[in-house]
Amino acid sequence: MSGEDPFAAAGLSTPAADPFAGVPPAPVDGSPIRIAGIPEMNALREWEDKHQRDLEEKEQQEQTAKKERQAAAGASLKEFYDERAEETKKRNSANRASQQDAEASLAKADEGLNPWELVAKLIDTRGVPADTSRDTSRMRDLLIELKTSPLAQKAGEF
Repeated sequence: MSGEDPFAAAGLSTPAADPFAGVPPAPVDGSPIRIAGIPEMNALREWEDKHQRDLEEKEQQEQTAKKERQAAAGASLKEFYDERAEETKKRNSANRASQQDAEASLAKADEGLNPWELVAKLIDTRGVPADTSRDTSRMRDLLIELKTSPLAQKAGEF
């Protein structure tokens, strides 16, 4: 190909016109572009702007309220766990004391006390059976009788 224009025969020898020639340049000062026929502010635009500001304000209020609730919940949880740990310590110390009392009671039983008294301490002798439980009144009566008047042991029996 030589330096000839292949489209010269079509009759378009003039250079193409700039398609953006009629568009005004963007303003440098940051002011909005004004398009002919559309006013800058109308009632709908004002309502949209006000509505957008209201939504942003509500979102900010919701975020602050959410943070406050989270802080309050965190403090409440910390207080709950502290109380729970303290109650657990108290319960553990009470259980230890109860266990020591039970061990001391067992040691006394070995010293010649009536063994039926120890058995009677381990059961509920109030006589209030549950509705769905079996009738244990005969066994309870027998244990109470053995506690108050134990069987005499003969030599050689156990």
